[in-house]
Amino acid sequence: LLLIAFAAMGAGRARAEHEEAAEESDEAAKAPEVRLHAEDDAESDAESQAGSSAGSQAGSSAESGAESEPPLYRAHGERPRGITALQPGDVSVATTRIELGDRLASGEELREVLAEIPSARISSSGGDGQYATLGLRGTEFNHSVVLLDDMRLSGPDTGAFDLSQLPMSAFDAVEVYRGGAPSIYGITPIGGALRLIPALGGKDRIRASVGGGSFGSVRAELGTRVSHGKFRFAADAGVARSKNDYPYLDDGNTAFDRSDDIERRRENADFLRGHGLLAADFRHKNTTIDAKALMIGLGRGEPGAASKRTQHSRTNLHHAFFLLGVRHHGEISEGRAYRLRLAIASGLERRRFSDVFGEL
Repeated sequence: LLLIAFAAMGAGRARAEHEEAAEESDEAAKAPEVRLHAEDDAESDAESQAGSSAGSQAGSSAESGAESEPPLYRAHGERPRGITALQPGDVSVATTRIELGDRLASGEELREVLAEIPSARISSSGGDGQYATLGLRGTEFNHSVVLLDDMRLSGPDTGAFDLSQLPMSAFDAVEVYRGGAPSIYGITPIGGALRLIPALGGKDRIRASVGGGSFGSVRAELGTRVSHGKFRFAADAGVARSKNDYPYLDDGNTAFDRSDDIERRRENADFLRGHGLLAADFRHKNTTIDAKALMIGLGRGEPGAASKRTQHSRTNLHHAFFLLGVRHHGEISEGRAYRLRLAIASGLERRRFSDVFGEL
C-alpha cells in the first residue's frame, strides 16, 4: 500500500510539473529568458543526501530530483533600435575611434596614432613630414578615403592621400571605418575610410603650445573653440619644421659586405609645414548649417634611398578645401525617420616636384 501511495504521489507531482512546464513554455515564447545554473555548496549537498537516506527509496528519489533541478530565472528588457540615418556612425561598419585631446603634448604625428588601429597599415618613406599613407584591411592605399567630418579630401580618382600634410593638433578625434563607410557620407570605399573630426563643442578654451625636439624639430600651434547658445566655432593654426638629420647606417648597397658600411647623417630630409582650420555650425531645432575650411602647405626634401643620397630634390604641396552645407532630420512617423544633407564643397590642389639634377 505504501508503494502504491508513493507511486500515486509521484504521478500527481509529474502531472503538476508537466502543466507548469507548459505554462513556462508559453511565457518563454512571449519574452526572452536567461537560464542561470546555481551551484549548491557542500552544506546543501550534505543536507540533500541526509534527507534522501532518511525516507523511503522512491520518495527520496523524487525529492532529490526536484531539489537538484537548477532554478530558473527570467529577465526581460527592451531597447529602442537606433535609426542608422540619424546616428553618427553606421552599425553595420566596424569602427574604431581615438580621442586626440590627451595626446597632443606627446608630439606624435597622425601616422603614429593610426598605426594602433586594427587592420591599419601605414606606409612611410621616412621621418616626420615625409610621405605617409593609410591602407585598411590589406587593400591598396588608394582604396581608402579620407574625410574631414563629412567632406571628402581624397577618393579613388585622386589616389592615396599623404597623411604627412595633416597636423594632429587640428582635430579632436579620428574615426576609422573598416570595410566600407556609413551610408550617410555617400561613399563606398573598398578598404574603408578615415574621418577627421574638428574640435567643435565642449568648453570654451584658447590653447597655445610651443615645443622642440631632437634633429632640429620645432612646433608652434594656436587654437580656440567657442560655443554660444546654438552657435559653435573652432579655429586652429600652426607651423612645424624639422631637419630630420638623424644618423643611419649606409651599407653601400652591399648588404652582405660589411667592409664598406659607414654611419652617415640623413641629408635633404627637412620639412616645413603650415596649416589653418576653421569650422563653425549653427543649430536650430532639427536643422544645422555648417561651414569648414582647411588650408595646408608643405615643403620637404626628397632624400632618396639610403645608399643613393640626394641634395636638391624637393616636393611642394598646397591644398585648400571649403565646404558649406545644411543638415536636416526628422521623423515621418513612429520608428520612421529621415535625414537630408545639402552641401557645396570645393578643393584646390597644387603639387610641384623638382629634380633638376636627376638625382632620383
